[in-house]
Amino acid sequence: MFTVYNVGMIYFDGCRVNEKRALVPDGTKGDKDTNTPRHYCSLFVGADKVDMDRTNWWWGYKFEREVTFVDDAHKSNTMRVYEFRIKEPSEVTFPDKRNGQPARFEELEYLPRLQSDTHFQLADDPRTIARVPLRGGVLEACALMGVPVVVWKVEHHADPLTITARTDEGGLYTIVLKDAKTLKKEEVPFSDDITMVFSNTPDFIALMENSVGHDHGDEHPNGGNGHAPGRGADGDEKHFEHGVIYGKLNKAERKVTLSDDLRPELKPVRLKQGYIKDYLEFLAASRRYRQSDCTPTCCTPTPPPEENPGSGGGGGS
Repeated sequence: MFTVYNVGMIYFDGCRVNEKRALVPDGTKGDKDTNTPRHYCSLFVGADKVDMDRTNWWWGYKFEREVTFVDDAHKSNTMRVYEFRIKEPSEVTFPDKRNGQPARFEELEYLPRLQSDTHFQLADDPRTIARVPLRGGVLEACALMGVPVVVWKVEHHADPLTITARTDEGGLYTIVLKDAKTLKKEEVPFSDDITMVFSNTPDFIALMENSVGHDHGDEHPNGGNGHAPGRGADGDEKHFEHGVIYGKLNKAERKVTLSDDLRPELKPVRLKQGYIKDYLEFLAASRRYRQSDCTPTCCTPTPPPEENPGSGGGGGS
């Protein structure tokens, strides 16, 4: 089994379409006008699970990170984690189609939703840095310290587990994990449930102190208070900065807002594994993350299909 924890600005499209998918808006350039920092789409995997001899990724876009966490015995441990950052607009596929069952959404209707001054409508060809087909497994919206996280669990998959990024220009890049036999032989912890983080956030692990737009009331590194024009330090009109990035998915090519606060129906995510637990809790505890509305989303409710045959997004099905 593998589990992917989805955090940051990721739009789940699948309520009114046959082929479900996750769409990651391209935030790699940020937005100067609204002090929105660059957002990077990355996959984080424990280094001890990656078969580097068979992995082929963009040169200079694989980063080795170290994360320290305290285990159940109250012992401090440091683990190496690889961050595989996506450089170019790509379709990213996981080996999630093994048992013939389509992907199932649970509780995604409780995520924040995108809306505009009229009606958010997903573009036919949205500007994304990554598109992920969701062909199998179960996706469930949960909450981690008040921050939405979409947990994707796939029970049946190929061995070894391979993640592929195919660019819009035809380039092909792969991440290959060690097969079950090798993981067992090397006594790699938690080898029966590979866990990963799929993230579209600023570079939190590296703590880019000069990043802007997530400070919400703190002094801006370059002067000012870090808010877009017209914003106050009390956080009025929150979601404004991120609406520019999410707006890249909008057919009208205009910024959007996020509606609805975190719903109480979202149950807490259960974490037990090393760096994943530490990394996610670090994200959730960070003021930059909690106050930035860097969260997974689904669509605003749409009229019935006969009134609006276009694509909706997210939601339960």
